[in-house]
Amino acid sequence: MGTLTVAVNLPFKPEAIDSNVDFYNDIDSSPLYKMLPANAKEYVRANPHLLEYLHTFPVNTYGIPLFLSELKKDLRSMKSPNLIYPVNDTTFVHILPDPDDVRNFYIPIEPSFLHSVSAMLPVIETKLIDLIDGLEDDPISDKERADVIKKMLAVVAVIRPKGTDIAMMTGGGEQQQDMKSKLTTFLKTDFTAQNKMKNTKKVHQIPMTPDGKVILTNEEYRAIEYMLIRDKIDMGVLKPFLSDQYIEDISCDGIGPIFIEHKIFKGLKSVIEFKVSSELDEFVVKMAERIKRPITYRNPVVDATLLDGSRINIVYGTAISRHGSNFTIRKVNEVPLSILNIVNSNGIDYRRPPISGSASSTACRSSSPAKQRAARPLSSTQSPRSSRPRTRSSPSRIPPS
Repeated sequence: MGTLTVAVNLPFKPEAIDSNVDFYNDIDSSPLYKMLPANAKEYVRANPHLLEYLHTFPVNTYGIPLFLSELKKDLRSMKSPNLIYPVNDTTFVHILPDPDDVRNFYIPIEPSFLHSVSAMLPVIETKLIDLIDGLEDDPISDKERADVIKKMLAVVAVIRPKGTDIAMMTGGGEQQQDMKSKLTTFLKTDFTAQNKMKNTKKVHQIPMTPDGKVILTNEEYRAIEYMLIRDKIDMGVLKPFLSDQYIEDISCDGIGPIFIEHKIFKGLKSVIEFKVSSELDEFVVKMAERIKRPITYRNPVVDATLLDGSRINIVYGTAISRHGSNFTIRKVNEVPLSILNIVNSNGIDYRRPPISGSASSTACRSSSPAKQRAARPLSSTQSPRSSRPRTRSSPSRIPPS
């Protein structure tokens, strides 16, 4: 998927970050770090961007979040959850209460969360294209593609050490004078070059070394590396949601936030949202291309299966949807539902006799996949000689508006 910027609507006013704190090279310089529990310190040492987020979070108002490695079912009774848990090696999720709504906030914390690198990405992407075109062997797997992006980024960008004068890395006034003379010569020989000069100036506002490498801070470098892999290889802004094992459904009904159905905290609303319809249209088009099921005005509906088995439905445009483009993802369980899971969740009484002879059992759920998930574990109580479980879907009736 191409790089796409979406809005992040935080439910709190971010605190100012202390410029004296070095999150990547001297984590002990953070007073907040010393206040964190032991398990939280392990997380922030491996992921400094998590500590950056905590510095923007109003701890004095909400308190330090509870850090958990996994979520238990007893957390369902928590009335005002303020907790953080990991969903993969680099991404965390913050659950924060909303006193004005039944849905609490779902805040994905990614390496690129607090850093705006939109001005630098086009320059870096252009440089990467030139290098990737020269590759002899095309990478096949997603891991190989990610490794190629990391290696290529190290070629076109350089990290500026903290405290280093950027003028020393750019070459100072000599390079600027050389660029000025090149632009002057260019204008004298090409009368249509004024617009090109404006674009060139914009590009050269981004600091570069004399050999053309983009100069980045450590934070910017990590954010760009993460975004390139997330948007070019993975599913873009949906990566944190798809990585979260506690999410059942992901939906976007049009302009506004992305909603999720959580196994522990039920309905939640994400701080990731689409502000205008054109952004959402562009996103669903790129998402359809990513799963190799292109969507157009002529074919505005796509039903497909993701690589992990999750089912996705995409609707494009306003031709058949009043609210415009929308999508729904129903995630698949990594561990299949068993009869013990149903008993533990009080879905069935363990004293229930097994299905035998001509007896039958009916699973009534809101959707066909849900009925299938419920029917499979029930079949474990059925005789091997009996027929396999079957599901039948009835079309939903929509009341007239």
